[in-house]
Amino acid sequence: MMMKILILTGRKAEKKVVLASVETDSDVYFLGVRRLRVMTECLGIIHLASYLESQGWDFDPAFVADEDVIVDYCQGAVVGISTQINNYGNSLHLAKIAKANDAKLVVMGGPHATNVAEQIIRNQPDVDIVVRGQGEVALHKILEADSFAHGVVEEEHLSFHLLPPRNRSLWSQIWKDEDVSLSGRKWSIISFTEGCPQAQSGNPCVFCSIRHAKKFSCRTVEQMVEEMKQLQALGIGALEVGDDDFPGVFSKKQLRKLLEAIQTAGIDLKFFIHARAVSIVDLEHLEMLKEMGVEIIQTGFESGDAEIKTLIGISGKTDKATLEQEDRLIEWCQQAGIKLQATFVVGIPSETMSSMQRTLDRAKELVEKNVLWALMIDPLIPLPGSRAFKILCEKHPELTNEDRIDTERWIKTWFSDFTTVDLQQFLRLRTEMLFQLDVTVAGMLLKI
Repeated sequence: MMMKILILTGRKAEKKVVLASVETDSDVYFLGVRRLRVMTECLGIIHLASYLESQGWDFDPAFVADEDVIVDYCQGAVVGISTQINNYGNSLHLAKIAKANDAKLVVMGGPHATNVAEQIIRNQPDVDIVVRGQGEVALHKILEADSFAHGVVEEEHLSFHLLPPRNRSLWSQIWKDEDVSLSGRKWSIISFTEGCPQAQSGNPCVFCSIRHAKKFSCRTVEQMVEEMKQLQALGIGALEVGDDDFPGVFSKKQLRKLLEAIQTAGIDLKFFIHARAVSIVDLEHLEMLKEMGVEIIQTGFESGDAEIKTLIGISGKTDKATLEQEDRLIEWCQQAGIKLQATFVVGIPSETMSSMQRTLDRAKELVEKNVLWALMIDPLIPLPGSRAFKILCEKHPELTNEDRIDTERWIKTWFSDFTTVDLQQFLRLRTEMLFQLDVTVAGMLLKI
C-alpha cells in the first residue's frame, strides 16, 4: 500500500511551494480505531500556510493523496516536509521522491527534524535544509531568497499570539463523513499555546521530547474563539486540545472569560483536553471545564510509586501530583461528569521492579474501581530531544551521530543502564494485566 500524503500547494508570482505531512510509518490506533493521523497531526503546516498567506502567498485547499500524485507537484517547487518521530521513515521517502522529480529544494522541519537537524543534513542527501524550531519566518525567508545555503536554519521565534490566525478553510476537503471518533462527532485537533510551562520553569519531564519553543506563549481569547468558529462552520463537532496542560494556562477567572466568549459566539463543541492533576484546583474548576464542553481529560499519573514521582523532573525539583492529589482529581471528575484517561510510564531513572509493580498495582486498582475511562502504560522511550536521550548519549556518545529511529535499542539500553527493571517481564506483566481488565487501552501496545 502506498503511503498517504497530506498536500498543500501555494504560489507567489513564479514561485511555488508544496507543504506535506505523511502518515505514520506504521498503524496508529486512537482509542482502538485505526487513524489516518496525517489528517489530524498537521497543525504545523496549517501554521506555515497561514503565515505564508499573510505574506502574499496563495494556497489551494489541502488534500490527501497517494505518493504517486505528489510527483506532479514537485518539479521546480520548494517542498517542505513536516516530520515527527513516528513518520520520519516516510518523510525521508517523500524527500527522495521530491528530489527524483526535480524539486528545487527539499526543506524538512517539525519536532523530530529539530531534534536531529545536524544529523539529517550529514546523513540524508535528499534533504537540502533543516529548519530548527518554529518554521514560519525561516520558511518565508527561504522562499523569498534567490539562492540557498545547504544546512540548518533557525530564525527568530514569534510569540504565538503574534502569528496570523490559522486558516482552517484550507482543510475543508479532508474530513470525511466516516471520520468520527469523539462523542459521535467529526473531530479535529487544536492548540492554544506554544511551549510548556513546566519546561520553561526549568523542570522538564525527563521523557518529553517535543516542547522546544524558546518561550511559553498563548493565543488570545479572541483568537481561540475565532478558530473554534471556523472549525464548527466546517462541520467539526469535537476537538482534541493538543496543549499539555490546558487548565494550567488559565486561572478560573480567565477560564470564565473564555467560557463566556464561547457561549456568546454560539459555539457548541466537545473537547478532549490534557491536564496536569496539580493544575485543577477544585471542583468548581472542573465544573467550568464541563460547562465549556470538556468530556475527557487525559492526565499523566506517571507512577504509582511516591518516590519515583519525585524523579520525573530535574533531581530535587518536582511539581507532579501526589497520589492523594490524584485521588482528589478522580473524585472531582466523577462529580463533574468528566471522563478520565490516565497515563503511566515505567523506566524513570532509578526505577526498580518494586516501584514498577506499585505502578501496575495502582493502575489495576483504579480500573477495578471503575474510575478510569481509558488507560495507557508504556515504557519510557528516550527519544531525541528529551532529557533522557541526553543522559543516554552521555554514556553512549555514538548515538549523537544518528538520525535514524531505533526505539527498540534505545529502550533496551536505557532500561539496562538506568533502571533495575526487567523490561521483558514488565511488558509481559503489563500485557497480562490489560487483557484481564475491562478498560479502553489508549495508544499502542509496544512489543520489544
